[in-house]
Amino acid sequence: MSDSRKPNARTGEDPNASTPQRANAPTTSPQEVRRAIKRGSFEFYTDQLEQLQRIALEDKMQGKKGSQSEMVREALDTYLKSRGVHK
Repeated sequence: MSDSRKPNARTGEDPNASTPQRANAPTTSPQEVRRAIKRGSFEFYTDQLEQLQRIALEDKMQGKKGSQSEMVREALDTYLKSRGVHK
């Protein structure tokens, strides 16, 4: 093995070896289409933001994602659906 192909001294792994697939690869099914995300600025009531932060923190403490943005997007999807607007 040449010097560039020596196993990592700490892990013993070949640094140039390929991996079968990315561990964090996106998991979208053929029916699920990725939607583009665009940043927007909106005004919220202070109590709404505090509750959202509390829920996000609780989720994170339980090992969940705890994404406030994701929660707001889901809530907006629900609202738009109730108004008869479809994706």
